[in-house]
Amino acid sequence: MEFNLPFDLNRFKAMPHDKAFFMPYTSCKAINNEKITLGYHAFMFVIEGKKTVSFTSGTKTADPDHFFFLPAAKCVMSTFAL
Repeated sequence: MEFNLPFDLNRFKAMPHDKAFFMPYTSCKAINNEKITLGYHAFMFVIEGKKTVSFTSGTKTADPDHFFFLPAAKCVMSTFAL
């Protein structure tokens, strides 16, 4: 399955199309190598667990209390719980 974010999230459909917005996301389980298409550039803040995102140009990993910039593109994303 491939997700098109943020468009596949029900909350996004009701939001205005502003130039910037905040969308909290929580995962209750580990997700491994999920195919994602990011429709917008994004800053991802990791509160707990660990997030790994792979693009054709390389892989980025963030631990708790870190953030990273994600360009609008196709990627593979994994989330690991602590």
